[in-house]
Amino acid sequence: MKQYTAMLGMNEADLEVTSEALRAIATEARKKGTGARGLRSIMEKLLVEAMYENYGRDRIGTTDG
Repeated sequence: MKQYTAMLGMNEADLEVTSEALRAIATEARKKGTGARGLRSIMEKLLVEAMYENYGRDRIGTTDG
């Protein structure tokens, strides 16, 4: 999460993820059985639009699972 928060922060955007969303992400990664790579894949799918299309916005939104 810190990596994505930092990347978005470079473009002056905030990332907030609820504890429920974190649990949902971890559950999906566990289902994939790929460890950290699974987490990265899920996060990239969730944030690809935010990372590329919302460049420089003050606030993108909250992910709540």
